[in-house]
Amino acid sequence: TVYDRLGRPYPAAEVPVVVSVPRRLALTGVAAGDAIARPVTLGVTANFTVRAVRYVLRDPATGAEEELARYGGAGRHRWLPAPSQAGSRMVLAVTDDQGQEQATAPVPIAVRGEPALFLETVGPNQVLAGEVRLRALANVPLARLEYRLVDPRTGESRTIAAGSDAGTALTWKPAAGDAGSWQVRAVGLTPAGEEVASEPVPVRVHAGPLYGPQPVVPKERFLDFASALARPAQRRTGMSAALQVAQAILESGWGQSVPVDKYTGVVSYNLFGIKGQGPAGSVISSTWEEYKGVSYRVDAPFRAYRDAAESWDDHKRLLLTAKRYGPFRAVMHDAVRGAWALYRAGYATDSRYPVKLIDLMNRYGLYSLDEWEP
Repeated sequence: TVYDRLGRPYPAAEVPVVVSVPRRLALTGVAAGDAIARPVTLGVTANFTVRAVRYVLRDPATGAEEELARYGGAGRHRWLPAPSQAGSRMVLAVTDDQGQEQATAPVPIAVRGEPALFLETVGPNQVLAGEVRLRALANVPLARLEYRLVDPRTGESRTIAAGSDAGTALTWKPAAGDAGSWQVRAVGLTPAGEEVASEPVPVRVHAGPLYGPQPVVPKERFLDFASALARPAQRRTGMSAALQVAQAILESGWGQSVPVDKYTGVVSYNLFGIKGQGPAGSVISSTWEEYKGVSYRVDAPFRAYRDAAESWDDHKRLLLTAKRYGPFRAVMHDAVRGAWALYRAGYATDSRYPVKLIDLMNRYGLYSLDEWEP
C-alpha cells in the first residue's frame, strides 16, 4: 500500500502465498569459546512469541544444571558469574510457548569466576554534575560497599557514599571543592574481611551551575520564522521548503530546544542538532553512550552559530555537499520522497523519522510553502 501526501491509501492487489517457517531460537550475549569474567546480558531471539524464558548454566562433565534466572516474556538477564560457577560451562535458554518448551543450542564458555566488583552507573570520561547515582554489581556477598573519589595524581581517596548492598543505588552530590579530574571506584568488603575493588573510572566533576536547552524564538512565531528562511533556500537550491521547515520543527521542538553549552549557557542557535564544530565553534551538550552494556550520558560538541540563519545555511550546505546525502539530493525537491531519503541516508536512526516529518507537513499545511512563482 502506498500513500499520497494527504495520507490516502492505494493498495495493490493481494497475492496469495503459503508461509512455512521452522521455529528458530538462539541465545544472545555470549559466544562459543568466550571466557566470562565480566557482566554479560543474556537474551534470546526467536521468530515466535516467547511467553517465558529461563537461563540455565550446565556443567558439561556432570550434566548438572543451575537456573540463573527466569522471566515472563523474552526478558534479558544481566549475569556476573560467581566464583562457585568457575570452570568449563555451557549456557542455554529454555522458552515456554503455551506449555511447550524449546531450548537454544548450548553455548560452551569458560567461566573465570574470581571475586569481582563492577561500577555500573559511571562511565569513562563522564562529567559528573548535580546528584550522581552510584550502583555496583558484585559476584560475592558484601558486608560493606564504599564508593571512593580518587585523586589520579596522588592516589589519595575519600569515601563519597557507602552502604551494605551492592545492588542498591546510592547518591552523591559534588560540592564546590570537588570540581576537577578524578577517578571513581567501588570497594567492597566481604564477610570474611577480604577487599574487592572495581576498576578506577576516570571522570570529571563539575560543581557549578548547569544550563539546559533554550528557545531561539517564541513558539507561536516559529512557523513564520522558519518559513522565511526556507523559501529563499528553496529558490537557491531546489530543496523542498516544506521539508526544511518540518525538519526544523522536529529537530528543535519548534525552536524551543536548541543545544546550549551546559557549563557556560552559551546558545548554539543550532536548529538541526548537528554535532561538531560550526562557524562559531561548538557548545558542549549531553548525549548517550554505552560502556560495557550500560548506557550513560556523556558530553559531546554541537555546532554553534552566530544566529539561526547561519544554522539554516549550514544545514543546507551539509545536505548539498556530503557524499552520503547523494540519494537525498536526487529527490530533495519532493517533500515526501525527500523525507524518506533523509532517513535512508542515515540522518536519523528513528525508523519513524520520515513518518513524523510527513505528519508535520500534513498537519500544518506546509506543502503550500513549495508553491511559489519563479
